[in-house]
Amino acid sequence: MIDCTDEKACEEYYRKLKQKAYDNYQSTGETRYYRRYEQYESIEDAYRRAGSTAEDRQRAGNLISAIISIADKCDSALHSMDGDTEAACRNAVAVAEVYGYDSRWK
Repeated sequence: MIDCTDEKACEEYYRKLKQKAYDNYQSTGETRYYRRYEQYESIEDAYRRAGSTAEDRQRAGNLISAIISIADKCDSALHSMDGDTEAACRNAVAVAEVYGYDSRWK
């Protein structure tokens, strides 16, 4: 058995088990191998989804950090901008406030 602390490693492990069960089913025709194939496929899919969720959370966190960083720069420079640039920066600050940014110019 494998230590399933890494979703990618576990996904690969169950993918190999799934393929082995499928090959056994193809060579013998026994339905027990096909049931194992289906079980391993379900487990592999669960690990794939778990890994995707973690990656999505990481990407969302990076995006939020970037938004807050841009808003902070805009917020610092708001006093010296023309009308259109100021409006765009105020929008960036407003979006960042949704994610917890504390504006200086409220």
